[in-house]
Amino acid sequence: MSILKMNAATYLKTLALIALTILLSGCVSMRIDKKVFHTLSSEQIAGKTFSVYVEDKDQRNSLEFKSHSKTLASLLSAKGMKEIIEKPGAPADFVVFLGFSITGESKTGVGSVPHFNTTGGTSSFNATTTGGGRTYNTSGTVSSYPTLQYAGSTTYSYDYDEYTRDLRIRIYTKDEIKSANPTPSYEGQAFSIGSKRDTTKLVPVLLESLLFDFPGKSGESERLERSLK
Repeated sequence: MSILKMNAATYLKTLALIALTILLSGCVSMRIDKKVFHTLSSEQIAGKTFSVYVEDKDQRNSLEFKSHSKTLASLLSAKGMKEIIEKPGAPADFVVFLGFSITGESKTGVGSVPHFNTTGGTSSFNATTTGGGRTYNTSGTVSSYPTLQYAGSTTYSYDYDEYTRDLRIRIYTKDEIKSANPTPSYEGQAFSIGSKRDTTKLVPVLLESLLFDFPGKSGESERLERSLK
C-alpha cells in the first residue's frame, strides 16, 4: 500500500508495529555496580589451585548453582589458576566462596500516553473553469502525506516487580581459611536492580562482569552496562 493512499489510522498502526518490532528484536540493557577489595596480584594467582563452594546451603545442592560454580571456575582458570575438587581447609591454595541472592518487591509507576491529531491524507475536489467561451468541469482526488499534531497526553499508573540481584565472591588462602575469624584475600560484589529474575541468565552475566579483569583494581567501584538476552 502506498503511503499516499494510507489513511491516518492505518498510518499510526504501521508506526506502532515498526516500533514494537524494533523493541522486541533488541536485548535488555543491564546496569551493574561492581566493587572489589583484595590483596592479590596476577603473579600471586598464576598456577595456583582453588576450590569453589556455594555459600547458601539451599543453593549448594542445586544443579543450577553447580553449573554457576563451573562458570566461576572457568573464569578463574582463564586467569591462570587451576581448579581442584576438595573440601574447605584441604590443600587447595585458595578457597573460593560464591554467594548470590535475589529479592523483589512490587512497585507502582506512572506513565503517559501522547495524543495526536492527523491532517492531510486523501481529499476529493470538483472545480469549474471557463475559457475560450467554454465551461470545463474537473474532478478527482488529491493525496498527501498525513501529518501528526501533538494534542496532549493522558497519564496512567501501572504495577511492576523490581528485583535486587546481588552476587558476591570471597577468596581465602588455605592459611586464612583455618583462622577462627578469617579475613579474605579477595572480596568482590556485582550488584544490579531490574525487572528480570531469571537466574540462569543473570548469574553468568554478573560473574563475567565481576571477574573479566580478575583480580582487578582494589578499592575501586565501577558501573558497567551489559546485555541480557
